[in-house]
Amino acid sequence: MDPIVPLIVSIAFALLFASGALEKLNNLSAFRMIVSEYQIVPPWTLAVIAVSLPLLELGIAGGWLLSLGGSQGTTLLMWSAAASAALLTLYAAGMAINLWRGRTHIDCGCSFAPSGGLSTALVVRNLALAVVALTVVIAPGDRPLSGLDYIVAAGATLLLVVFYLAGQQLLKNAMSLANWRRGSA
Repeated sequence: MDPIVPLIVSIAFALLFASGALEKLNNLSAFRMIVSEYQIVPPWTLAVIAVSLPLLELGIAGGWLLSLGGSQGTTLLMWSAAASAALLTLYAAGMAINLWRGRTHIDCGCSFAPSGGLSTALVVRNLALAVVALTVVIAPGDRPLSGLDYIVAAGATLLLVVFYLAGQQLLKNAMSLANWRRGSA
């Protein structure tokens, strides 16, 4: 694998987890309500979980960024990938449990823009992101990165952000359309 791939994945996941964490920390009461809506954890743990999850996400984002340099970069990269995959899978499991229960009205907690509720597509998205995070365990080639590689990585990361946001909007539109169809049927 070309060494630019782990660079792009690291930057993209650092952005993903940092933005998610900051959004949750900026509105802890709303995030606590979302965690409560999932009805998975005991109510007495809600306050701790509502703070712990975004702090964990910030730690993961920091791990991705710190893995970009230094002698401990490879080890930190592997831990960041594993933690990302585990957390994304945990989120997917919470969504899947509530889909199985028929509780599709819950906000996913991914962002605080109205999501239209839970869907199988959100579960698949999180599992796909977990797999992408784990791609960094494939040993990169020995090619040294050049200045052009960093420019390409920045452009590729920007493109991934645009694709991710477009995908998020498509998921929201699909859920809104499905809810509208149910309401007019």
